[in-house]
Amino acid sequence: MPLNAIDLVPRQLKTTVPQLMTLNDITAPYGLSLTQADAALLLATRDTALKSTGRLEFGSGIIDKIIEAFYDSPYLMASEYVETLTDLIDAFYYFKNELHDRMGDDALIAFMRRAYDDPCNGAVTLLTDLILPSLASALDQGMPFTRAAKYALSEVEK
Repeated sequence: MPLNAIDLVPRQLKTTVPQLMTLNDITAPYGLSLTQADAALLLATRDTALKSTGRLEFGSGIIDKIIEAFYDSPYLMASEYVETLTDLIDAFYYFKNELHDRMGDDALIAFMRRAYDDPCNGAVTLLTDLILPSLASALDQGMPFTRAAKYALSEVEK
């Protein structure tokens, strides 16, 4: 009997929740950890973002990459850890579409982390409302990535 996508969801959730939980090994020294409910919430956030952007992905996708990129940021606080991660996941998928896939996942995450720390000082709204839209706009205008990134990061100073 063939499996359909609905049959795979519970199996996928069982696979990825434990995968995300293993990241607690590297984040715990920074006072950050996920519960199983937190991990499930992050997966649900990812699923919602994928649906709203019309994208497909398997496994934990970029969630683990975002955690690995951001966990040691001096601006990521335990009290806002899960909320910040959900905001970053939403922003990643939204801007992946806005950038028309001109940046790979790792490059976009690295840029997000760079901007999150400086000049955003941990303000996700500054990242999502100013920096990332400025990057998308500059790339749309044909700027090379290095110049577009510099331009986007300088927008905070204006």
